[in-house]
Amino acid sequence: MGQIIVGRPGGLASTATFETLIGRTTSNVIRNNTSDGADNATLLIGGGGSISQTRGAFLELQGNEVASVGGRFFIIGGSVATGHVGFQTSHASASIQFNSANGSASWSMDGNGDFLQNVTNGRRIQFNRANQTFNFAGTMATSSATVGTTAVSNWIECQVAGNTRFIPSYAA
Repeated sequence: MGQIIVGRPGGLASTATFETLIGRTTSNVIRNNTSDGADNATLLIGGGGSISQTRGAFLELQGNEVASVGGRFFIIGGSVATGHVGFQTSHASASIQFNSANGSASWSMDGNGDFLQNVTNGRRIQFNRANQTFNFAGTMATSSATVGTTAVSNWIECQVAGNTRFIPSYAA
């Protein structure tokens, strides 16, 4: 049996016990009691007896006006070898989407585990380390690049110590 503790800082808290929390409408909400422009509260949901990686996985959601971390959303795994953070879809046609600021899918991972670029909204994948940058997946705007007699429009861009190099990438 679980508990829901209801209260406010400095105020009295009451406790309700439950086994399952069930919403009674088609659109149920768990949220903080703040107002627009003053969303300075944090919502934490934990899998252990306390909100800490040492006690288990948890979610951390910040209102937009929380000082220095506003709008942040973390999914944090527990600090044990099995504390993985995973995303899963269970239908072959469904995908995990990575959306841009306008809400359009830029990248997705399909049911086969393939990482796919959206041809309209997708951008590059970029890895940075010290003074090295590796950008994967792109299309040259007007490709006249060739390797031997084979035209190349897909490339991998590598930047090392400020020097950019393009490595041809061929479709399988």
